[in-house]
Amino acid sequence: MHKDWDDECSWPRRLLHVKTLTSFEWQPGNTYGGDVEPAYNAISYTWGNFRLASGERPDVKAMPFEGIDWQSSLPRMKPECFTTEDLHRAIKVAAKTYLEYPEVNFVWLDIACIDQRNTRDSEAEIGRQVKIFKKAMDTFVWLWDLNCQTVIEWAGNPFSLLAASSRRNPYSEVDRVYGIMQVFDLRLGKSAPEILALEEKARKKIGFTLEELELQLAEALLLKYPIFSQLVLQSPACPIGEALDDGFFRVLALDGF
Repeated sequence: MHKDWDDECSWPRRLLHVKTLTSFEWQPGNTYGGDVEPAYNAISYTWGNFRLASGERPDVKAMPFEGIDWQSSLPRMKPECFTTEDLHRAIKVAAKTYLEYPEVNFVWLDIACIDQRNTRDSEAEIGRQVKIFKKAMDTFVWLWDLNCQTVIEWAGNPFSLLAASSRRNPYSEVDRVYGIMQVFDLRLGKSAPEILALEEKARKKIGFTLEELELQLAEALLLKYPIFSQLVLQSPACPIGEALDDGFFRVLALDGF
């Protein structure tokens, strides 16, 4: 990463140039491949459940991108779910003129713009996605099989998204928290600033369980939303002093609002 980069920057570390499928790294002046502060759209989708295991279907290749050095770490998808051609088509559609929004030359796509090798930079960028999506001119959600009315109902309330996230079947269990914390502009676990500030050797020794992350999320939500976070309908009785220990995240996700 460029020596002048600051994690507090509101621009992404990288943007994907649509026509060339080149991932350009941030340069001073918020420049990407020679374009200064270019308009970009963001793409939100899920691929963890559709990922092929190592050695499975070696004939299936990952989406090819230029300008990255983690091509071998890119996820390969089950073609019966979606193909690289499907993904390429989604990228092009997300860049085209839509309603009042003009065509853009860049999009933000996680696998092309976040190092997939679990580096310090990738962990930091995972916690910065609220800034990235806020800076985008528009955001496109690529749905594979989901009722659109349900999406509309979820979109207006972040706590509804938290409840809905219990239906996820993530590639990694800890992604249950890492995937939803961004909705609340939180940086928890390995993406927390105090963890990122550690030397690489010390940082790599630190890991977080799902239970630890759920408790971090619970504490952060209680502090950030002291009233709204209490509006929970919980069917079973919680023994005194044990409700939080049982996992505030699970209470929200399973019982809803």
